[in-house]
Amino acid sequence: MGVSVKSQHLWEFIYDMLNNPAYNPQVLKWENQADGVFRFINSESVANLWGTLKSNENMTYEKLSRAMRYVVGDVCVTSDLRSYVVRIINCYLMKYIGGLGKEESSTFG
Repeated sequence: MGVSVKSQHLWEFIYDMLNNPAYNPQVLKWENQADGVFRFINSESVANLWGTLKSNENMTYEKLSRAMRYVVGDVCVTSDLRSYVVRIINCYLMKYIGGLGKEESSTFG
């Protein structure tokens, strides 16, 4: 039983884009993958694609960045979204991409 694309989390969507040559580096790109830092190159394209996935034709980067800030407790983001540079703070994702050291990893289980 697979997860519906529509139920995909925002951080999963962005991570998938970062690892897809159709989007990286044209739309967004890793600045430092080991630290989970990436940059939006074309923020409105990312917002439009996310809006299409979520059936929200009014999605903008402003709304997308607000959604990213709201997932901090569970997953995602710290940074200056105005400069389009973001750091992913998801312990499970960071372990997956190999970005957490032993001390940080043990903190998160």
